[in-house]
Amino acid sequence: MAMLNAKGANLTASGSGKRTITPEMVAAACRKLTRHVHLYALRKFTLDESVNGELFTLNRYEVRRRARRENWHKASPHVIDRFADLVLTQAVITRHCKKCRGAKMNSNGAACKRCSGSGGGEDLSLRARARAIGISHQAYRSTWINREIELAREFDYFDRLIDKTIKREIFGE
Repeated sequence: MAMLNAKGANLTASGSGKRTITPEMVAAACRKLTRHVHLYALRKFTLDESVNGELFTLNRYEVRRRARRENWHKASPHVIDRFADLVLTQAVITRHCKKCRGAKMNSNGAACKRCSGSGGGEDLSLRARARAIGISHQAYRSTWINREIELAREFDYFDRLIDKTIKREIFGE
């Protein structure tokens, strides 16, 4: 699934050449999904920041429910909320290389040495993630990294569901 900009995105599907989808098409295609997935799709694939308030609130609620269900008894509600925000932010924001700004090459036209020509940025370090949610590096490494992996899998599932829904609803695949 391609990320959209203000004009839309070009997607190539099997045998049909390039087709353009717009943010409005994504919003319409995802309307039947759960509210959480729908808001996630609007934020990630249409870059609609107006849904941030409701999306982050709903995500915090879902992570708190998970914390109660899985008995995260030592975690304060503030840490859980910051953790929920951190994982969601990492899921919806595309990181670009700081040196080439996502262009994949330097000014001479050679592959960027920092990102090896991928254009992608680096993930936050474990220490930076621990600082962001207000816990020790050791606590993050021993406990929270596994929780992050589980939540990231959930957002990966959202991505696959959205991709499948868009292909079905827009392209009839």
